[in-house]
Amino acid sequence: MTDQANPIEPEAGAAPSAPPENTPLAEPEPYDPSLAELLRHFLSAPRRTLAHLRAVLYALPEDRLTPAPMPAAASAVASAESAERLSPLAALFTPTLPVTRQQALLAIGLAILTILALIGSADLQSPAARRSLELPFGGALLLLTLLAAAAIAAVSNVGLPLQRLPRLSLPEAPPRLSDGYNTPIDRFLAAHGLRLVLAVIGLLGNLAAWFFNANNQFTAFGTLAWLLSIAAWIGAFAPRMQGALSTERAKTWLKGLSGAFRLRWSWTVALLVAILVAGTWLRLSDLSLYLPDMTSDHVEKALDAQKVLDGDRSVFFPNNGGREVFQMYFIAFLHQVTGIPISFELLKLASGLEGILTILLAYWLGRAFYGEENRQLGNLVGLLMAAFVAVSYWHIMLSRLGLRIVLTPLVVTLLLIFLVRALRHNRRGDWIISGLLLGAGLYFYQAVRIVPLMLIVGLILAIALRARSWRALGAYVFNFTALVVIAFAVFVPLARYLYDYPEFFLARTTGRLFGEDVIEIRNSQGEVIGTRPAQVADRIAAFQQNLGVLGETLRRSILMFNHRGDTAWITGDPDGSPQLDPYTGAFFVLGLGLLFGRLLRRRDPAEWLLPLSILILILPSALAIAFIIEVPSATRASGALPLVYLVTAFGMAALVIGIGQGMPRLWLRRAVYVGAALIVLISASINYERYFVDAMRDYRNSTFPYRQAGAIMRGFAQSTGAYGNVFMIAFPYWWDHRALAIEAGVPKWGNGVLREEAVQSILNFLRANIGTPFEMRPDRQMLFFFNPNDQTLVSELAEVFPDGVVIRIAAYNSERDFNLYVTPPLGCAWMQRYLERTGNFCADRLQK
Repeated sequence: MTDQANPIEPEAGAAPSAPPENTPLAEPEPYDPSLAELLRHFLSAPRRTLAHLRAVLYALPEDRLTPAPMPAAASAVASAESAERLSPLAALFTPTLPVTRQQALLAIGLAILTILALIGSADLQSPAARRSLELPFGGALLLLTLLAAAAIAAVSNVGLPLQRLPRLSLPEAPPRLSDGYNTPIDRFLAAHGLRLVLAVIGLLGNLAAWFFNANNQFTAFGTLAWLLSIAAWIGAFAPRMQGALSTERAKTWLKGLSGAFRLRWSWTVALLVAILVAGTWLRLSDLSLYLPDMTSDHVEKALDAQKVLDGDRSVFFPNNGGREVFQMYFIAFLHQVTGIPISFELLKLASGLEGILTILLAYWLGRAFYGEENRQLGNLVGLLMAAFVAVSYWHIMLSRLGLRIVLTPLVVTLLLIFLVRALRHNRRGDWIISGLLLGAGLYFYQAVRIVPLMLIVGLILAIALRARSWRALGAYVFNFTALVVIAFAVFVPLARYLYDYPEFFLARTTGRLFGEDVIEIRNSQGEVIGTRPAQVADRIAAFQQNLGVLGETLRRSILMFNHRGDTAWITGDPDGSPQLDPYTGAFFVLGLGLLFGRLLRRRDPAEWLLPLSILILILPSALAIAFIIEVPSATRASGALPLVYLVTAFGMAALVIGIGQGMPRLWLRRAVYVGAALIVLISASINYERYFVDAMRDYRNSTFPYRQAGAIMRGFAQSTGAYGNVFMIAFPYWWDHRALAIEAGVPKWGNGVLREEAVQSILNFLRANIGTPFEMRPDRQMLFFFNPNDQTLVSELAEVFPDGVVIRIAAYNSERDFNLYVTPPLGCAWMQRYLERTGNFCADRLQK
């Protein structure tokens, strides 16, 4: 490596690429429109027309306001050169444009590829194809589309600039301090003393956070030390700013911050608002109906949020396989802000709001990824990505699920925004923010634990493609070290929990790729007679045995986008509908092919990381080899969602621009954009049908009518009964009494009893509840929920709770019907007889 880099010469035979945005262009020839043309421009784009007029009037000298006539040939050349400089969106306001033969052929080729991709995607997603074990004709068409798109992108610009990134610029080394300092140590302390002090404070804060956040609890002092350590490490690694430079940066930052809150209305803002409105409606409308009923996973989250409200400050919730804490704290916060009780609706509201935020971040990611190369292209990709995510069946499902899974695409999207900048420009601030986001993401969902592998691969690519000197290499390594240190500082309380309780923290991530930790010892009859720890030979044998299974799960996970998706009723479609609809899937393959072609001509580590990251982020799904029936999983692979839709948006943007540049007429170019909008709307209708009709039908048929039963219980307690007078008798593979309690609005209600000795258990509950909020009211009716298939329960109940009647309640599915056993008030004498004591109600009556 050397500190000098030779300028990159354009490839022979390649079309001239557009210059970077910061490179001054040759001044365009003046344009002298007629009054009618000027009026037409103003009616079609008033804001842009006025801006151009102001620029012309203020920028040109007076002798240029009336241009001299030009020869016809020179005018044609100037018009062609000016047309080449027009951005994709600016071309929409130019009545006619010259079209070269290369542009026309490119437009035709892209149109043909799009048709092939749509046919292949539709065939691959047909029910017959999903039932087949082999890839049918549609798979061959998509493969052909991918290869042809890569070839086109490799030999042409596809209507987009394809210059390599400029040489990595590094800040100048700080001047050596010599005056007044006698030794190198003195000079080092003068230059870096404050950073060393902050690093020591950060280390001490880490130790305090480790020791004072033990026993799976955030403490006041431990949390304060934790936050202080994070701030100290950020200060220790912060980019150097001195004197006037720091003042100037502060002014620029404040100016940019004030501008960010000033609304500038434009077509981009209008379209983004429309996308957010549509995405909000798809995620929050009819919240009580979609999803209709809870599952045990929802119950666990709701009860944990209630624990937070009651004062629990857990670092990690070990129940139900172990779960990260952020979502439970967020649900408790929403309860405090909105006043909505801890309920299924509150869970769905939380995940829905996080899904809406992800749509906005999707626009930011598209613009950050491609906006540096071309601002108009970045806006177009950002808008398309936000639109595709907004109408995505996959993301709608995650947003309405009411679980913390939707946080994975959110944190991956936000992390990628800053990681892209870090890989391209190696600015330490971007690495620091990436570290903060990685550390925070580990408190969101377990699938985020695979993200560090993506960061390591990104660093390797950046060093290989961008580091052209030893100094640049050292800067990359040092900045990545800053990311690791800050991410670990955020992770410290969770690291302490991992140290104390590794079996709970790793319960959901431990796979079988290298076998089990404990080997069972069996006798000749196959009976287990003991256990022993697994040895290295056992691990190698298990890996060899499971390698073939891993290949199959990886294949299934890759094909989940276009062929056969998640089939679990709670997170997918039992019919195997893929995660992308036919139109989105076609543009995903097209975008992937164009991306592969771009990789051959550019040295952009962010683009190289894009396809590799998709493979990395589907590994949580592919590595579930112990549960191959659950592969692919739309939840474990949810980290790949933003990357998939980024590629999809790029594919459509390249198509729109490439075909649009081949259209000489204004109305044809606009028709291309209208066609793209129609495709998004068609995709939205398909995904709406898949989720709100198909998936919800399967979901409803697989859940229990907790919402209906909870309404009955709440109405009973508010009229002729009381919550202490209600019981639920369990039955195999039937209800969860905690879900019934949450739907009734009393999460702490616990009158659920096992079927064995049910009557005696009910009496024990009645006795224990005396003096509590769930004390029995003997002057009111009793209500028992039980399974219709329980044939003997009514006779058992009637012996102790006489004169009751059985009522069968029809649910949405006859297989989900349930029974009620309702008795008249039992009275104080009954309590004295069966409970051997009376409650507050009877005591008050005796006193009177």
